[in-house]
Amino acid sequence: MKDPRRLCPGCMNEWGKPDQACPVCGFIRNKYERAARWLPLYTVLERKIMIGKVIGEGGFGITYMGWDLNLQVRVAVKEYFPMGLATRETGQGRSCSISALPGVRKDNYRQGLEKFMAEAQNLSRFYNLNGIVSVKDFFFANETAYMVMEYVDGVTLSSYLKGHGGWLSEQEVLALLHPVMESLKTVHAAGIIHRDISPDNIMMTKDGRMKLIDFGAARFAGGDNERSLTIILKHGYAPAEQYQSHGDQGPWTDVYAICATMYRMLTGEVPPGAMDRLHEDTLKEFKDLGCRVSVKTSYALLDRGMAIRVQDRYQSMDELIEGLYGTGQGRIRRKRRPDAGRKRLLIALSASCGAVAAALCLWAAAGRLLGEAERTAGLMGQQAQAGTDSQDSSGQAAGGRSASGGNAPGANGAEQGELQPFVDWDALEELSAQELAEKRQEAQEASKGFAAAGWHLLSLKEDGSVTGGGNNLSGELDVGNWKDMVSVSTGPEHTVGVKSDGTAVAVGSTSDGKCAVDIWKNLVQADAGETLTLGLREDGTAVAAGSNRQGQCDVSGWSGVIQVAAGAEHSLGLREDGTVLAAGSDEAGQCDVGGWAGIVRVDACGAVSAGLREDGTVALAGDADGMQDALSWKGVVEIALGDGFLAGLLADGQVVTAGNIACLGNGTAAWSGIQVIAAGEGTLFGQKADGSIVRTSYACGTVSKEDFSDVVRVASGGGWLLGLREDGTVISWGASGGLEGQTLVADWTGIADIAACSQAAIGIREDGTVLVAGPSSGNGADGEDSSGGASDWLDEIAGWSGIRQAAITDDLALGLREDGTVVAAGALAEALDFSEWTQIVSLSAENGEAVGVKEDGTVLSTARALSGQSAAASAAVGGDYVVVVGEDGSAQVTGTNGGAANVYSWKDIVQAAAGKNHTVGLRSDGTVVAAGANENGQCEIGGWTDVVFIAAGDYYTLGIQSDGALLFAGKLPGEF
Repeated sequence: MKDPRRLCPGCMNEWGKPDQACPVCGFIRNKYERAARWLPLYTVLERKIMIGKVIGEGGFGITYMGWDLNLQVRVAVKEYFPMGLATRETGQGRSCSISALPGVRKDNYRQGLEKFMAEAQNLSRFYNLNGIVSVKDFFFANETAYMVMEYVDGVTLSSYLKGHGGWLSEQEVLALLHPVMESLKTVHAAGIIHRDISPDNIMMTKDGRMKLIDFGAARFAGGDNERSLTIILKHGYAPAEQYQSHGDQGPWTDVYAICATMYRMLTGEVPPGAMDRLHEDTLKEFKDLGCRVSVKTSYALLDRGMAIRVQDRYQSMDELIEGLYGTGQGRIRRKRRPDAGRKRLLIALSASCGAVAAALCLWAAAGRLLGEAERTAGLMGQQAQAGTDSQDSSGQAAGGRSASGGNAPGANGAEQGELQPFVDWDALEELSAQELAEKRQEAQEASKGFAAAGWHLLSLKEDGSVTGGGNNLSGELDVGNWKDMVSVSTGPEHTVGVKSDGTAVAVGSTSDGKCAVDIWKNLVQADAGETLTLGLREDGTAVAAGSNRQGQCDVSGWSGVIQVAAGAEHSLGLREDGTVLAAGSDEAGQCDVGGWAGIVRVDACGAVSAGLREDGTVALAGDADGMQDALSWKGVVEIALGDGFLAGLLADGQVVTAGNIACLGNGTAAWSGIQVIAAGEGTLFGQKADGSIVRTSYACGTVSKEDFSDVVRVASGGGWLLGLREDGTVISWGASGGLEGQTLVADWTGIADIAACSQAAIGIREDGTVLVAGPSSGNGADGEDSSGGASDWLDEIAGWSGIRQAAITDDLALGLREDGTVVAAGALAEALDFSEWTQIVSLSAENGEAVGVKEDGTVLSTARALSGQSAAASAAVGGDYVVVVGEDGSAQVTGTNGGAANVYSWKDIVQAAAGKNHTVGLRSDGTVVAAGANENGQCEIGGWTDVVFIAAGDYYTLGIQSDGALLFAGKLPGEF
């Protein structure tokens, strides 16, 4: 046991030289300047807590560094000492007791003391909450009360911000404060309100977690006489009701303060005081301060979270969490004072809304990606014939199973046999443990750089960079600047990579805070799930970021872990001894892995858990009823869970599958020599030792890639392409199942224009009527619903008439009528007012923003001011900007998009296209110019001629020549 008198009062590490600086914290005991009201160093309270230096002081108490003499741990000790209500002199020979001042102040002191103790007692119940400091003990002494709390080793949020440039990204802010808000939700339910939230009362721990401290300080101003209340209110963070003697305070009070704290984190500026905003709201919007913040977050913080009137504010932390992290649809942004003389309308979008048209997956995982698979599978859903007509010596079809069993047809009957390879299970069973281990090691090492989910794939290059292909709706493929990576993992909407220095990076959807991994250290692996990201440290412990609604992030107590896997709402940890830990939802039994033994690999997807045993067999838990065939597999060296199916890589380089494998099209019958596998939503990838990649194909579209020609217009959806031919017919091509029912467009005739998003295809007939095809409205040529699940807003589109042009995103569809007015449908339609949009000649929409060009050349936008433009001929919306083509052939960009705005020297432009970070212009002579990002060659269009139409996506540019031929530049999704 440590001698307490030899502990440094500044850090509680052993240091017995009072005249010298502590080597750990620099504290010099003999130079400590103690105020008379502070407890002396080494004061022992109730024979169990020793007092160190003062680490904080506020209006209602003093916080000391402390040492728990029984537990031998460092603690923080909060002493109730309300300034203005009590006094104490602790000079030589004086008592440490506090004396309440006479009169009404004494009564207020006593009331506050009782509340302090009641608060401590209540807070002690929440010791397991991640976002607040936990209370370990509380007691009376010295005519006052003490609260013993866990010591948070770190810095205040204020100090942290100063050391990080003054502000943080939206992704970081949402991730860091999510646990704090979840904890506050629980504490509020117990009737406790903090009332003093600010960057000064939030600590950043050394392992990157946020904890709220000084809980309940503002609550202790008791009685009718609350003159001392003003000393604890922090300008900019306290809402208006706290300035009132009898203000209506509740959870909404903390909502305002934490939103104000987030505002400070995002902007680097303290928001104006609530009382200053009563007369004129001077709260600046994020974009006015040059901050990139999504409209969804802006609406949640500025319109609702920091609303001046209580009734306009979120009423609970739960409502705030839903507003920031939930899947709610768009909202009308708060209205400004009419000093600008015009109405401003902004839309709050779901965090999952991406640049749909910019996420065009043109040749997704085809062409150069497919290699051998394209030859054996065919892109039009043709069945793989390789080996299916031949018989082995026993008369077994090559696509079937051997007499020794294993690939049983199962629920899909003979169809599974046609999709599976012929497997010699007997030979696999005879493999030695050493041979299996060697093959397994090769596969698992390769899997660090090969990952798939949803409809996308990522691959790690030898130089530590990462490349990807497929759908990019949430930015999950934005890995172009990644370097020094040693492993990569991807989920449906985000991707995480581990660097050689043990840190992590993440891109994609920031919902649930699952991308907040940049503060992690000493990592050896990370795994991306649907709602969370798991990290494995080199010491065998685990860390998690993301949603913890089902307890899936409760992994801090894990140890001895060698691999982690994240599902939808559950987590798995493989231990050194071959057992498996689980956390999170167990609704389908996915966490029922306690009996597993001899496991060497785990995987999780949805509500399914899979384990690979050392003997090459498979274990399953959760919603895996359709995968039971996998329990008879032998010689398995790697597993990959997809959406509803399980794939197993065998030691002989073949791949078998179980479950709902109808989505895998031609299957894996022709695959051989595979070294590693990765599974997505409806597709399976395999990589050979030479780096070539094969994949299962899915029947998508009406033509093959080679036959996608003779078009006059193109429109893109998430993973497929729509083409309008001169004769009024429509073709489609894609390498994913992203648009259910897209082949219906083959029946369309008399089409004059087309539009598309990831959910639907629109065809505008020459007579102005509209056809719709998609997963929710499969309207064919006669407008009949063939999908069986029609969505109201897609059906509404099908009822339009008198339309000459359309624009569509996943949340908004616009139709331009013959009379120049606009009709709207979709989730965002109710938030937009197009009643004043008249004499419109062209429309464009993206990212929730609609732009229209009028007959007189003016340009209207639902999200920004477009003043100062030349008389416009057309306009297009890009990633976060609008490009306008003037009648004089000039081009101009409004918005923030770097080099994509360098279009001012362009001349003779007749059409412009806007990508995510690049702009393309079509000249009157048929040549093309481009500006902006070119990391994938998307701007390399210098040799294009005879072009009559252009389009742009995330990392590519398309051009249609006068003969209908299609040109492209850049990196098409799926190319490596």
